[in-house]
Amino acid sequence: MRTQERDRAAQWIPELDGVRGVAVLLVMLCHSLVISPLPQSARRLHLKGLLVLGWSGVDLFFVLSGFLITGILLDTEDSKNYFSSFYARRVLRIFPLYLISVFAYFHIALPIAHHFGGWQFMDNSLEPWFWFHLSNWKIAFGATAHWLTHFWSLSIEEQFYVFWPIVVFFAGRRWLPYVCLALGAASFGLREMYAENDFGSSFLYTLTPFRIEPLVFGSLAAVLVRSERAYPILRSGRFLLGMTTCGALMLFAVLITGRTTGFEGPPMATYGFTSFALIFSGLVLYSYVYSGSPEWPASLLRKPSLRAIGKYSYAMYVFHLPVFLVYGVVVPRILIALPEQWRFSAWIFAVLVGFALVYGTAVLSWHLLEKHFWRLKDRFAVKY
Repeated sequence: MRTQERDRAAQWIPELDGVRGVAVLLVMLCHSLVISPLPQSARRLHLKGLLVLGWSGVDLFFVLSGFLITGILLDTEDSKNYFSSFYARRVLRIFPLYLISVFAYFHIALPIAHHFGGWQFMDNSLEPWFWFHLSNWKIAFGATAHWLTHFWSLSIEEQFYVFWPIVVFFAGRRWLPYVCLALGAASFGLREMYAENDFGSSFLYTLTPFRIEPLVFGSLAAVLVRSERAYPILRSGRFLLGMTTCGALMLFAVLITGRTTGFEGPPMATYGFTSFALIFSGLVLYSYVYSGSPEWPASLLRKPSLRAIGKYSYAMYVFHLPVFLVYGVVVPRILIALPEQWRFSAWIFAVLVGFALVYGTAVLSWHLLEKHFWRLKDRFAVKY
């Protein structure tokens, strides 16, 4: 069974690249409002509420990370260099772009802005928190780093990468599902406990203990696809349909009671987070189990354009907010000069241009920086 699992893990699942693409596009749609507010003529379409819901793309990233990372750990748990191989490969993939971005912000962008009289409210006090991947613990209590504010999710993932290999190693396949369920329940319970808090809307959204749930849901999904007993059940489709339907119904109830598509508010910050964890776990499981299927969802996830976005999704996530913020200095000035009936079409065009700028920047980042570090991964290949 272990050999079969390694063979399966070594296979490229194109649908998962598509899932990455969906995740980063959701986040970018949410932040597209940074480029320019929606024109008055578009507000009656309730488009803003749908765009705001794109914050859930981060949860999709969390579920996918839990699934992929736990899968790697389970498939290499009997290797001689279990820990060193995993940590070295994560460093090569994540650190180069991340650390350069942090340095560029605090030691290039910020001094230049200060020189020209901008960003006077920003200083370097948060810099150590970013170097040690702890920025989300400050952002949760209201701190902001402008271009790097969205790095809170990267901090959570890095914290997960540090402790999760140890958990998987000691829990083993027998106990890992129970650990996942316990951590998911604890995360939900903590959110329930602090649903009414005085720390602000980011408290439940960005603090690690409250956001473990989608990561362990993805981890549990990785265990299920490697189970001889569970895999046929997943393949039948009924379990996946039931899970996603349950999540969708819960989300619908949350939207009705909470009356907001944002992440703030007790209904969304409690049951809403859980509903997205269920829905996205179903999507990830479907992408894995039905890889190569002619069904339209799998076919859509295999689209070359969506897979290309997924390939560069990490850099797109890193760069999208600073690109949008810089680009957004110009766009509103252009839109305001246009007749009202043209502004919505112009806004859509401006957003598409913004997406293209982010994609182009990510492609350059991959070819100029990231791929050269990633090529070193073979030096840390798993040994049995």
